[in-house]
Amino acid sequence: MSADALRLVDQVLGVAELVLVPFSLVWLAAAVVQRDRRATGPLALAAVLALTIAQPFGLKAVPLSSSGLVSGGVVREDATAVHSVKLLGVPVFGFKPYTRDLWNPNGGDGGEPPTALKVRTWVWPGILWSSTKVEELCGNKLQPCWDPDDDPAGRRSRLQLLRSGDGDWRYLILRADGRRPEPVAAGEPLDRFNGGRYELRPGVVSTAGLIYWGLVAALATALLLRRRSPRPPVESTG
Repeated sequence: MSADALRLVDQVLGVAELVLVPFSLVWLAAAVVQRDRRATGPLALAAVLALTIAQPFGLKAVPLSSSGLVSGGVVREDATAVHSVKLLGVPVFGFKPYTRDLWNPNGGDGGEPPTALKVRTWVWPGILWSSTKVEELCGNKLQPCWDPDDDPAGRRSRLQLLRSGDGDWRYLILRADGRRPEPVAAGEPLDRFNGGRYELRPGVVSTAGLIYWGLVAALATALLLRRRSPRPPVESTG
């Protein structure tokens, strides 16, 4: 999948999540209030969303120091290809990087980063899609900078993907001039984290997804309890 396709997927899933997630919660809550004996529609929609666009798990980007980046020995891989993170030797999470434009209130005149590096992840064979924001890019000449449309391919690319001997995946994002990012604060040791160095690890990537799972579980439990409770008798008015 190309970078443009990933950007489109990111936008479509973002809009779908913004619209469908609150709608599904309202629909499910209405079924609880109305004691809907079936509630097939709201339960099915909530289940589909919980396992797709509203699921909280994926690959998170963990900052590394300079020494941590190369610990255990590393090998360069194609940063723009699809790769997999293995658990117990089994490929579980697939991932691929892309960039997403950021909204800048000053139109970029204030030196705000125009884009962000994101990683689209999924569980093989292609379910449980999620995305992780890794780093804001190209805000100034000292920050990491990568443009998949302009950056040269191969070993000269500013986005470098490293695989350790233990099978861990790590990103190194160079500056526009091809150098490693410098420390944020003057006098900060060079072996401290200063941006542009990350490791991809399985974990929770969406707090909102966890909240959605909790709300769906609570509403589904309430619906089950109300199903089991007897309906109040209807009083005759005649």
